[in-house]
Amino acid sequence: MMSTANPDVDLRPLVQRDARCPASSVVSRRFDFANVAVEFSSSDSRWLAQLSRRYAGFETLARPALSIRYDVVAPASAFPVGPLGELHSTKAPRARRLDLAGPLFTVSADLTKATAVIAGPRHTYPVDAVMRELLPLLTSDGLVFHTALVSDGTRAWACSGPSGSGKSTLAALLAERAFCDELALLRVGPHGIEACSLPFWKARPGRAPLAGIHMLRHGREHRRTRLAPEKAAQLLLAQVLWPTRFPEALARAFATFGTIAERVPVWELEFAPRPDVAAVLFAEVSS
Repeated sequence: MMSTANPDVDLRPLVQRDARCPASSVVSRRFDFANVAVEFSSSDSRWLAQLSRRYAGFETLARPALSIRYDVVAPASAFPVGPLGELHSTKAPRARRLDLAGPLFTVSADLTKATAVIAGPRHTYPVDAVMRELLPLLTSDGLVFHTALVSDGTRAWACSGPSGSGKSTLAALLAERAFCDELALLRVGPHGIEACSLPFWKARPGRAPLAGIHMLRHGREHRRTRLAPEKAAQLLLAQVLWPTRFPEALARAFATFGTIAERVPVWELEFAPRPDVAAVLFAEVSS
């Protein structure tokens, strides 16, 4: 996560373009975030090349739901030292507008006009932070979860839990079956819940009907235990990226969460770091 920036830090120098960040003609690229196309534009081709490598495989030609301009105002060496954390508001949210700041970058977003401007260093970490904020607001029928996503070729399983619970470990063990290891979108549809990968950290495009959710923990052996609905909901609540800055979006998200918690079976999966965990993970959902 990104660390809370000090509200007393003077961010005004960021509006002055660094002399080592040459301007050029504006170019753009579009990427797919679980059927939400986002267009990024910049006059800094080197930054856009970095972003293209970061989101490789998720390119799209779809009409964008959001257009983001990135202004490079500092070199890549201007990277925050220490832990990264959540963004903080520089102005009170109003009429679907957001003005936020993070470590060495700022963002101003107008969701009514579907536009945003980020000013920051020649690095991709500000985009990851901003998309974590905006995606929950751009998706009305689903929720973004901290979860790895793995598939047996027909169905998908969300493998969730707090940092250190084993999401990346499990995705690495089942690399050929893994869609992503950090964030995924679970979307409510007329025929069930669809799980869609998102291009954060290690990911490839993938989507499938959601068969179930596993709350992960490390162990010496593989063991799967079905959780009672109340316990499952309690654990899952902490793994959602909630749109807390807008009450109407938050109310909608809670309604979506209720639907997912009601329809999807949830287990606790204790696992050892061995590939044969797949046999337990992909077992019939009635078990």
